[in-house]
Amino acid sequence: MTGQKLKKKLKALKMSQVEFASKCGVSDVQVSKWINEHIDVPHYAITIVEMIDELKTESAINKLKALANTVSDGHYTICKFTTNYRVGLGTPADRDFIDKMADGNSIEEAILKLLDRIREVAWG
Repeated sequence: MTGQKLKKKLKALKMSQVEFASKCGVSDVQVSKWINEHIDVPHYAITIVEMIDELKTESAINKLKALANTVSDGHYTICKFTTNYRVGLGTPADRDFIDKMADGNSIEEAILKLLDRIREVAWG
């Protein structure tokens, strides 16, 4: 993983370099050196950022499952397209359904957008 890819991953996770440094047990200066490609990103840091990403995705999917169990008889749909992910409650019947699904650059982002839509409808 390059430093720039690590930077993008941290941004997608909404995690600061200081927070990531804490997770890795290093200083924020060390993380800055990785991101600015002064030194290679070590394998353990790559593993840590990937695990954090997987945990966030798993947490988001668990929230989606709980919501689907409550409002759509447990049915939900996750679609992966070339440019994005789409997530919706229920089973798609046609392309119009898919077009109305929440979208995001990651599964987590799409799920969070769907949850935000639900909150807006529920609480106005």
